[in-house]
Amino acid sequence: MDLSPTLAVTSPPTQIDWAMHADIPALCALFNDARAGHASFCGAPMTYDDFIVATQGERILIARVATQIAGFASVWGPDRFIHHLYVAPAFQRQGIGRHLLTACLERFGHPMSLKCLESNTAARRFYESNRWHAQDTATGADGPYVLYVSQPAQ
Repeated sequence: MDLSPTLAVTSPPTQIDWAMHADIPALCALFNDARAGHASFCGAPMTYDDFIVATQGERILIARVATQIAGFASVWGPDRFIHHLYVAPAFQRQGIGRHLLTACLERFGHPMSLKCLESNTAARRFYESNRWHAQDTATGADGPYVLYVSQPAQ
């Protein structure tokens, strides 16, 4: 029985693949674009070199719609921790984030965890609607956050 939320819009055909080195510039640009419109995030845009350092040792899944990269999830595999999950502004609210979460769980298994800034209420609603449970709160370098843990479908 599928308990995933019903979306008001039809999800575009989405292909999930592992990122290649050639994808890094586009992923860095997507990261900056996705964060630019949110008051939750502060600081200068991430450079290519910063992105390489921030994702070092992580596996990155990308969501493509046709030939465009629509989103990505960067996972620290040993801890099954989603370090980054971003969807390009033009593709938000179309099911891309849900596809990425599902792909992470299929490839890395349960339980997985992630942190979300407390002030990012839209992202928090998204995770909660996709069966992620708020397990703890703390304060990090970017401010107060919620630690979420995946809940397997029953």
